[in-house]
Amino acid sequence: MRILVVDDHELVRKGICSLLASDPRLTVCGEAMDGREAVKKTKELRPDVVIMDISMPNMNGIEATREIKSSDSDAEIVIVSQHSAPEMVRQAFNAGARGYVMKSSISRDLLEAIGKVSRQEPFVKVDGHSDQKSELDPQEILKRNGEIEKALRESEERFRSAMNNMAEGLYMVDSEGLATYVNPSAEKMFGWSAAELLGKKVHDITHYKHPDGSPFPAADCPGLQVLERGIELRDHEDVFIRKDGSFFPVVISASPMKSGGAVTGVVVCFRDDTKRRLSVQTLEAQIVERTRQLERASEKLRELSVKLLQTQDEERRRIARELHDGVGQLLAAMSMNISLLESERSKLSPASLKAVESNLKLIEDAGQEIRTMSHLLHPPLLDEVGLDSALRWYVDGFAERSKISVDLQLSPGFSDGLPRDFALSLFRIVQECLTNIHRHSGSLSAFVAVERSANEISLTVSDHGRGIPADLRGRIASGESSGVGFRGMRERIRQFGGRLDVSSDENGTQVLAVLPFAPSKDKSAKAGTEASGDVALVDEGGGSEIIEEEPRTEPATILCIDDETAGLMPRRLLLESAGYRVIEARSGLEGIRLFQSEKVDAVILDYWMSGMKGTQVASELKRIKPGVPIIVLSGMMELPGEAAGLVDEWMIKGSTRAEQLLNSISTLIEKRRE
Repeated sequence: MRILVVDDHELVRKGICSLLASDPRLTVCGEAMDGREAVKKTKELRPDVVIMDISMPNMNGIEATREIKSSDSDAEIVIVSQHSAPEMVRQAFNAGARGYVMKSSISRDLLEAIGKVSRQEPFVKVDGHSDQKSELDPQEILKRNGEIEKALRESEERFRSAMNNMAEGLYMVDSEGLATYVNPSAEKMFGWSAAELLGKKVHDITHYKHPDGSPFPAADCPGLQVLERGIELRDHEDVFIRKDGSFFPVVISASPMKSGGAVTGVVVCFRDDTKRRLSVQTLEAQIVERTRQLERASEKLRELSVKLLQTQDEERRRIARELHDGVGQLLAAMSMNISLLESERSKLSPASLKAVESNLKLIEDAGQEIRTMSHLLHPPLLDEVGLDSALRWYVDGFAERSKISVDLQLSPGFSDGLPRDFALSLFRIVQECLTNIHRHSGSLSAFVAVERSANEISLTVSDHGRGIPADLRGRIASGESSGVGFRGMRERIRQFGGRLDVSSDENGTQVLAVLPFAPSKDKSAKAGTEASGDVALVDEGGGSEIIEEEPRTEPATILCIDDETAGLMPRRLLLESAGYRVIEARSGLEGIRLFQSEKVDAVILDYWMSGMKGTQVASELKRIKPGVPIIVLSGMMELPGEAAGLVDEWMIKGSTRAEQLLNSISTLIEKRRE
């Protein structure tokens, strides 16, 4: 037998369910907390018996019993209540209940009551006296009815007095929408008297059009829909019309009036909402203005943040350049000078020779440290040969230093046409992510991938470490992370209109950066184009033929091109000590002019110079005189792709010994003369 338990007290419901569980023939098919829910669940669950409390919110048990019995439900109803008055029993049975059990005797009488009502037998036991036939004393009932009627009249009078003195407007309509009562507050707000409204459709007088003048059909009126649906309307914002035709905003609530389970009318209560809405509008305007101010301040802060990052990058570049061109060149000069002592080996004592060799090794190590530090601050490859080579160089160095295996996957040609600041941002994001992996993840491997589509570039960096802690993940997702790393990455991406997504769990972390990028249609604006101030390298009169030179006996002339005096001086001393004639140029353009005006046998060229890259200078020199050998000195370990075919010898600054440079020059000059 299926039982539906209805009571607004959870403890009572649980107690009844526990009692029913003791009888294997009974099954609780559902629970409800008020009469309205009981009616709904009776239709849905179709129980055999409904155990119903009387005093409940929204709809009491008597009304719910009446609605259930007026429907097509076959469920029998047992009322459980604390009320022992015979009138209450009569009302319950008149509504359609077949059993009535006091809550104080549920444990004793409920199972018996269920058994009897399931056989369609009545069951009543009040105050310990059974009245299974529900035969109450008629005189007692009449007496009590008179008392009830009197109490109802007094209650109605009190209710009407309360309504008349309400500050809120209130009116009642019948099932046809006709006004049956209008309180003084409603009269004052409408401008219509109660006599003018009673018996008329209130909607057609106070609610028939919208503020824009368009019609408002009665079928769309939320208050009248309560008549059809029988569902309360609470705190609905609307607009009413006064007698003079003006509109005023209101907040309305409407409740259905019912009799015998049928809706017979609606009670509508409303209040003038003009002041509140004006206050809200004023507050909203203030909020909008304050939001604009905050947005402007945020925009300025973002601009400042971007400028700070750019300034930081420029300062890193400056420091890197000073390390490379200052300290690095001095170390290179020291190395060359000390190398000259090797020609004096026979004159040195073993201890002195050992000290010289040790100093050379220390200078080489210091030079290597300076180069590494300089490249980490600002990788020269980024400006000289593009992001592709810079990333490969950095990832290889990172893997060697950290002992973390890095799988690098780069989309072919992804760095073509990237502006310098765009490429630098991608490089810094990779640098920051790999640094975080090394410091925090504990992962032994990492993955870096860059993909480029028609309209965007996506960068993915992931690991298989311990993941980001949950509390920090939340702050990162909301943009509130206190770490400068993620904030810096977000600012770098925001300036290009991109997005940064971070996902992490106990299996690792993935950082995804997506940046929109539309390459320039002007093919002349390629990556690698130098800063403003570029000029034609030479005029067309330079020629590109190989000039046959007559044999000569004078010393070979070496052209040294370097924008730093610290690099030129030791080179000139070394070459002159070996019997060469040396001419110097402190810029690429000056070097090209000297190359055209002088008979040059070989060129020693610095790769990293301001104004023009070494590869640009080498390209122009080869165009003028292809046969003249060119030696390039650089801090990079590997020959970049753009130097292929232009450079005859690639040497590493600081690590190249003096005799190695001299041997290379001699070999290249002899080969040319042959």
